Amino acid sequence: MSKERFTSRVAVFAIIRQGDEILLQKRVNTGYKDGFYDLGAAGHLEKSESLQMAMQREIQEELGIDVALEDIEFSSIVHKNDIETKLEYINTYFVIKKYGG
Repeated sequence: MSKERFTSRVAVFAIIRQGDEILLQKRVNTGYKDGFYDLGAAGHLEKSESLQMAMQREIQEELGIDVALEDIEFSSIVHKNDIETKLEYINTYFVIKKYGG
């Protein structure tokens, strides 16, 4: 008797802080929730990446700033069943307090 294993997309989200402020960006030309605000950087986990490595890569790609792996602090995780797209995600959130560039 074989069981179907759960599979889900995994995404990372950066909570980039400077003092009491958090960086937000307005979504444009993504095809999903365009016009809405989102956290400063986000993206999908790629094969053979750790969550922190994916977060580091996404911050560099989207914002052009450098973050050391040790400055990527786990915050929370959410299992999301998106009503609109019918896709399941494991969303992971990280606080970024120190960065450069």
